[in-house]
Amino acid sequence: MSVIFLVLFGFALFTNGANCIQRSSINEQWHGQNVLHYQNSIYGNVVVTTREEQFTFFSDGVPIITTPIPDITFVEEFVHLPMLYHPAPMEVLIISGGAGGIINEVLKHPVERIDYVELDPLILEVVKRYSTPLTDMELSSSRVDIHHQDGRYFISQTINRYDLILIGLSNPQD
Repeated sequence: MSVIFLVLFGFALFTNGANCIQRSSINEQWHGQNVLHYQNSIYGNVVVTTREEQFTFFSDGVPIITTPIPDITFVEEFVHLPMLYHPAPMEVLIISGGAGGIINEVLKHPVERIDYVELDPLILEVVKRYSTPLTDMELSSSRVDIHHQDGRYFISQTINRYDLILIGLSNPQD
């Protein structure tokens, strides 16, 4: 038994077997989806899948961005309802999940500045790699400042005051 284990371990270690095993595992985990990108960062696992022209970005298996056509109902309700409660929101903070529709909806209002805080730099790196006109516009807007750090730390350190803070974090998963 231990000889078989050593042979398999040697195969995986000294050949491309480890990559074959990982690819097989990814295909099984994301069965039926076209996986374009699979990468781990110190913050979690980032996966990009595609179906036709639609990209879905996952963080630790949870969908966080869908583009070029976002979940319109969600992003409009998430942004416009809070924006309507403020008479003139000029300074907006978005913590996580802004790319792929939320920033676009905020930019439809006459805001002066959006600070967009995303913990994992890999997420935006991958969004830029698989960019769409929507994400290009959002991330290149002169009114958007991107910060790669923990949202709680950003809030504790910034001297800026915000008219509106949108927190795009998903609910904890089992």
